[in-house]
Amino acid sequence: MGHATPLTTPAVLGIVGYSGAGKTTLIESILPYLVVAGLQIATLKHTHHTIPLDIPGKDSWRHKQAGAVMSMLLTTSQLQIIQDVVPQISPENLIPTYCAGMDLVLIEGFTHMACAKIEVWRDGSAKSLRCADDSGLIAIASDTAHDMDELPVLSLNDGAGVAQFILHWLASDDR
Repeated sequence: MGHATPLTTPAVLGIVGYSGAGKTTLIESILPYLVVAGLQIATLKHTHHTIPLDIPGKDSWRHKQAGAVMSMLLTTSQLQIIQDVVPQISPENLIPTYCAGMDLVLIEGFTHMACAKIEVWRDGSAKSLRCADDSGLIAIASDTAHDMDELPVLSLNDGAGVAQFILHWLASDDR
């Protein structure tokens, strides 16, 4: 009888910064390069807003309205899970369950999570770096040169370059 390959815990990298800095745009620009490099990637985004995640009247919505605390919809190529989360589930608890077997989880937001981070910072921002004192900060992605002592400053407009930095980080012993 064969042995199942154990699922690995993925590397976690936070893409952090103030609202409107370009976190989503950066993730969108680096994903194709990381996928071409052969990585299986999950993303997890934080929002402070309550938004509708299900369609009223559809079966999964009806199941939730009838009392299910979780409703799953499985198609031939996708899985949707709608689950009540009171109290709020932390990313640290979600990742082992839902991201096992992934190579990398890109976290957008969750600024205070203990993980490696790249901060998105724009020159036009009147604000200082959000994570300047965070020991997990490994680089800045910016539209301008920035003096951060030993931290690399990556071009915010160079998705290939940022992806290359991430690939080197994944291969290093520093993560």
